[in-house]
Amino acid sequence: MTATTTTQIPSAPYDHNIYHIATKPSLHEATATFASRNVQHYINTVIRDCFLKHQVHKLFSVCLLHRHFDLGPNERNIEEKGQATASTDWDNTHACSWLYHNGSLFPYEFKRGMVALPTPPGDFVTELGVILQEHGLCDIIGLQVYEYGVVGMESTDHGKRISNRVTYKSQNTIYVVIGVTKRTSGTKILIQNPDAADQIYEVKMDDLCLASS
Repeated sequence: MTATTTTQIPSAPYDHNIYHIATKPSLHEATATFASRNVQHYINTVIRDCFLKHQVHKLFSVCLLHRHFDLGPNERNIEEKGQATASTDWDNTHACSWLYHNGSLFPYEFKRGMVALPTPPGDFVTELGVILQEHGLCDIIGLQVYEYGVVGMESTDHGKRISNRVTYKSQNTIYVVIGVTKRTSGTKILIQNPDAADQIYEVKMDDLCLASS
């Protein structure tokens, strides 16, 4: 029997057109697609297993593909000190979010800093890409650098094209996301105090991701 091999998924440079083609125009649209296609099931099974197999679960996470604002051909979404803007200054920037499109991995969001960010390993990129392709998820699930144990909040001013990220805190406690539940009132996010396992709460998706529609 001849062993089958998987062609490595290449990493491609940033592409302005793909940024707009391959991302949902808002977080709300991405969230609706996520819920309608039972994406959480795949995250809890084959996607989770892929991250654990390659031991990258403390460096990267999946993300919902959406854009905060449209960009011009010479602009990139660049975050600096917790604020993302449409910037033409690319100095000291590093890819922090990627998406799969037409068999390649493209960066689509960046952070500015003197220290380089982790780059996803090639074998992991290929295996995750194959999983997303097989289940038709390349248009909704991307890959991002993970700030381990931190839940991000974001609020976008579309007019000014500025997006701010805020750590999710309550009484000086940073909570981590541990799952998703579906209620008649809508999808809820489960968060847990990492220092007290019995402290688990439900919050609305919009409480974690405060992006404008």
